[in-house]
Amino acid sequence: MVTSCCVPECNQKGKKTSTGEKVSFFEFPRTPLRKTQWIHAIRREEGKQFKIVDGTKVCLLHFRREDIRKSFNGRAYVVAGGIPSRFAWSVHSPRKRKAPPKRHPLPPKKKLFTTTSTSSQAELVSETDAMVESVTQLTSTASNSKSNRNTDLLISNRDTDLEFNVQKKIEDMEQELLKLRQENTGLKKKLDELEKQHEVISARLFCLERFTSDADSNFYTGLPNYTTFLGLFNFLDPDEDGENIRSDAQMSAEDVVRTQQIASLRIHVERAINKIKNFRIWNGVVPLSLFSVVNQMWTFCAFLSNTQDPLISSIT
Repeated sequence: MVTSCCVPECNQKGKKTSTGEKVSFFEFPRTPLRKTQWIHAIRREEGKQFKIVDGTKVCLLHFRREDIRKSFNGRAYVVAGGIPSRFAWSVHSPRKRKAPPKRHPLPPKKKLFTTTSTSSQAELVSETDAMVESVTQLTSTASNSKSNRNTDLLISNRDTDLEFNVQKKIEDMEQELLKLRQENTGLKKKLDELEKQHEVISARLFCLERFTSDADSNFYTGLPNYTTFLGLFNFLDPDEDGENIRSDAQMSAEDVVRTQQIASLRIHVERAINKIKNFRIWNGVVPLSLFSVVNQMWTFCAFLSNTQDPLISSIT
């Protein structure tokens, strides 16, 4: 359905004008006051000939630019308080021109010099020469004072720079000193924590220094007191880290060689057992009917494996 404007003498229908410009349509406000203002603005009254329904709308051409806003997605809407005001019967007053600035008459020019007698001119020339000489003296005095001020300013700037550099060095040294103090405080705290941890760990160690009392020595060693235990300990001479203490006698050379030979043959035993397991009879579960002869089966497989290549090749 084509949307049309309800304003009298407005022939706008559809979303575009005859020139192709996009036109939006707006419904009447819900609030009674604004609704009444819109009806009064378009010069219509609700009755049998005109009723406001959902399709009754006013087009964009009857609103001023300041009454319309656009959202981020480009949808136009009427601002709060916006009322249609542009109609065929409206007479727009021409744009008023700004009033020109008020002009003030120029003051009359004053003559600097008037015609005087010859004596007056001579006096004026002498006064002028005196003024020029005084100005010259003032200029020289000002230049001398300016040079003196420049010299004083240079000295003052140099002193200021030296003072600034010294002050900056002092501030840097104070910051460094503060940083070192903070580091020293942190190291002291860390040292205290490490000492506490050392004390806790030392208390947990099972060492000789924990059992200096006679009761502890009697409980752990069976000796009457700590002095007896210490005398026996020094007599046995355990050396540093208990290097002189052995739990059993040392193995002989023959035992060492025999142990090495046994260890070297273990791998061959595993290989021989693996050869027996390679027979297909051991791939599945042995049935209960053959359970009584399982030992004979294993022995027979061992005999058959002996007929195969030897595990250790003979060296000639």
